[in-house]
Amino acid sequence: MTTPLEAPGSARLEMILQQIDALPTLSPIALRVLELSSSESADLKEIARVIESDPALTARLLSLCRRADRVISTRITTVDRAAVMLGMESVRAAMLSVEVFSVLGGAEEEGPLVPDAPGPPRLDRRELWRHCLATACAAELLAETHPERMTGYRPQEAFLAGLLHDMGKLALDRVLPRAYAKVVALCEARPVFIADVERAVIGLDHHAAGKRLAEHWGLPHALQDVVWLHAQRASALPELPHFALIAVVTVADALVRRLHLGWSGSDALLANLDELCREFGFDPRRVRGVHDELRARLSQRSKDLGLDAQTDSDLLVQCVTNANRRMGRLVETMMRRSDGAAVQSRALREIASFHASSGERRNLSEALTAVVLSARAALEGSAFAVLLRVREGAPWSLFRLGSAGEPVTAWLEPDAPDADLFALTQGRGGAASAKALALLEERLADWGAPDGLRALALTGGPGLGAALVHTRDSLGSEAGEECVAALRASWGAALVASAQHDGARRLAEQLAEANRDMSALQARLVESESMARLGELAAGAAHEMNNPLTIISGNLQLLADSTLDPSRERGLRAAIEASDRLADLIGSLHLYASSPTVRREATTMRAVLMAAIETGSRRADPQEAAPGSGVVVNIEPGCDGPVWADPGLLTEAASELVANALRSGSESPVEVRAHLDPFDGRLMITVTDGGRGLSERARKHAFDPFFSEHPAGRRSGLGLTRARRLVELHGGTVALESGPGQGTCARIVLPDWRPTPRAEQGRTDQAA
Repeated sequence: MTTPLEAPGSARLEMILQQIDALPTLSPIALRVLELSSSESADLKEIARVIESDPALTARLLSLCRRADRVISTRITTVDRAAVMLGMESVRAAMLSVEVFSVLGGAEEEGPLVPDAPGPPRLDRRELWRHCLATACAAELLAETHPERMTGYRPQEAFLAGLLHDMGKLALDRVLPRAYAKVVALCEARPVFIADVERAVIGLDHHAAGKRLAEHWGLPHALQDVVWLHAQRASALPELPHFALIAVVTVADALVRRLHLGWSGSDALLANLDELCREFGFDPRRVRGVHDELRARLSQRSKDLGLDAQTDSDLLVQCVTNANRRMGRLVETMMRRSDGAAVQSRALREIASFHASSGERRNLSEALTAVVLSARAALEGSAFAVLLRVREGAPWSLFRLGSAGEPVTAWLEPDAPDADLFALTQGRGGAASAKALALLEERLADWGAPDGLRALALTGGPGLGAALVHTRDSLGSEAGEECVAALRASWGAALVASAQHDGARRLAEQLAEANRDMSALQARLVESESMARLGELAAGAAHEMNNPLTIISGNLQLLADSTLDPSRERGLRAAIEASDRLADLIGSLHLYASSPTVRREATTMRAVLMAAIETGSRRADPQEAAPGSGVVVNIEPGCDGPVWADPGLLTEAASELVANALRSGSESPVEVRAHLDPFDGRLMITVTDGGRGLSERARKHAFDPFFSEHPAGRRSGLGLTRARRLVELHGGTVALESGPGQGTCARIVLPDWRPTPRAEQGRTDQAA
C-alpha cells in the first residue's frame, strides 16, 4: 500500500488532506455550546441544559469543578452550578478541550518529550496545549488592554481563537505520526521554523492542515482564517473583516514564545516583539505590561482545565527552565554551525586559492596534481585519487600522488568496463558503480580502506569523465552540500580546461608541422618547376651555344697568341675572358639540365678547402677586395680525417662561398672553418667575413637563379644557386646568416660525410 509520503506531488497532498477529512467531527453538542457561548446574549442556563444532554461533557465539567479551589467542591452537584462557578470562558475552554483531545488524542496518550529517549522524539502534546492555552490567555489580555484595536470583538473570542490556533499540529501528528516525529526531531536539532520543516518533510504545514480541519469541523470563518493565517507578517495578509483577530493571535503567540510558556514545537529565532506590535497596531508598552497577569491567568486556567496544579512561582520556574533548555539547544546548534562554518570557510578559501592559481597550471598533469592537493586541503585527508577519461574512446587513467608527492598515473586495462567507469564519474549508483569501485579497490589496495572506496563525480564536459576517489564516509555533511558542489564544479572545470588546452596544443603542433611540411613541399614544387623550366632552357642553350662558343674561344686564343700589337692583344684577351665567363654560365645552366653524378671518395677537408680557396680567389675581382683582406683556414680536431665526398663538386660549392666572401669588402681576413656539430656530429664548413652584409631582400632571394644586387653585367647570379645544388647532391644544406653592416656567415652542413665500412673496405682493396 502506498503511504502519503511515498506518493508523488499533489497526489500525496491530496491523500493527507483526505486523512484529515476522515477525522471525527466535533459533536453536535459541542458545536451548539460553541454557538451559544459566542453570542453576546448567551444564557448560562441554556448552555447548562445543552451540556447535561452529553454525559461525557457533564462528567468532565464536574471533574473540573472538583479541581478548582474557588468554592467547596462538595456543594457542586449540577452542571448549572458548575457553569456559574467556572464562568463562560472556562466552560467553553473545557468543552473544546474535551472535544479536541478526544478527536486528536489526549495529553494522557503522550508522555513528555525526552530528548535522550530511544527513537525519534515525539510531539509533547501537553506542552503544546499549554502553549495554546497561554496564547489564548495572552490574546484575551491584549484584547482587554487594546479595546480600540479590537472593535467588534470580545476578549472571549480572542481567547477562543488563541486556544485553537495550533490545532493543525495535533492533526498532522495524528494522521502522520512517524513523519511528524521526524519534523519534531529536526526542529529539536536546529532553530528553524516548524512550518518550513513541515513543508519540506510532509509537503503541507500545520497552517493549511489546521484550516482544513476547521472547515471539516464547521468552525466559524474567523476561526478558520486565524488557524490559517496567524504568524504571518501584516504586509502579507489580505484585507479581511477579521484582520484584528488574526493580529491579536499573532502578537499573543510571539509574546508567549518569548516568555517560554509551553512549547510550540520550534525554537526558531523570534522577530522583534516591539516591531511586531507596531506593525499590527498594538502598544509595545501595554503588551509588555501583561506579563505578570498572563502568568497568573495561565496558572488559574491550567487548574480549571486540569492540566496540572502550578502556582505562579512554579510557572515562572518552568519558563526559566524552558528558556535554559532552548538556550542550551541554541548553544549546541551554534557550536555545530561554528564547526561547519570553519570547514566551509576552509573549503571556500581553497576554492579561491584554486582559482587564483589556475594560470600556473600549464597541462593536464599539473591540473590533476592541483585537484588532489586542493582536495587534501579542503576536505582534510591524504587518500585522494582522480579517475579520468579525457574524451570518449580514450583510455581510463587513475591519477594520485606518491609518498614523496610525485605524480603517479596508472592506466587501466583496455578491456576495463567503460560503461561502469563512466557511470561512476556521472554520480550514478547501482551495480555499475559498484563494479567500477571494486576495480579501483584492486588498483588502490595499498590504501588499506576497510570500508571501501567512494567516488565524488566531478562536473565535466562532453565525453570527459572524472571522479574524485576517496575513503571518507561523507563529504557534504561537514563541508556543506553547496561547498562540495562548488569544489566539484571548480575541479571539473579545471580538468576540462586543461584537457582542452592539451588537445588544442597538440592540434596546434600538428597543424604547425603540417603547415611546415606543406610550405616546404610547395617551395620544392615551385623550385622543381623553376628548375624544370631552367633545365629545358639550359639544355637548349648548351646545345645551341656550346659548339660555336668553343670555336670562337679557340680562334680568339690563336689570334691573341699570333698578334704582335699589344693593344690588339689586350682586346683579344678581354674577349677570351668574356667567352670564358659565357662558357661558365653555360656550364651552370647545364648543371640544371642534367645533374652531375656524385662520385664519392675518401678525401681530406684540408685538400677540399685549399682548392676552394684557390678557385674562389681567382673568381673574386681583386678590385673588390679591401686592403688587408685574405683567407684564414681553421680545421678543428675531428675534421682532419678522411671525408667521404666528391672532391670536385664539394670544392666547387665551397669556392662560390669563398668568392662571395672576398667580394664583400671585408677589411678583416675571411675565415674558412671546418668543425663538427657538438650535438649530432654533422660536418660543418663555415665561411665568415666582416663585410657589408646582406639586405633583407638579398637574404630572401640569395639562392634564386640569376638574382644579384651587383650592377648588370658584373655577376651572373648563379653562384649560390649552383653551390646549393652541389651540396644537396651530397645530402647537405646551405644557409646564410647576415644583416646589413654585420658581415655574412655562409654554412655548409653535411650529415653523411663519414666513410661507410663498405667504402673503407673498397679503399683498402684498391690500395692493395
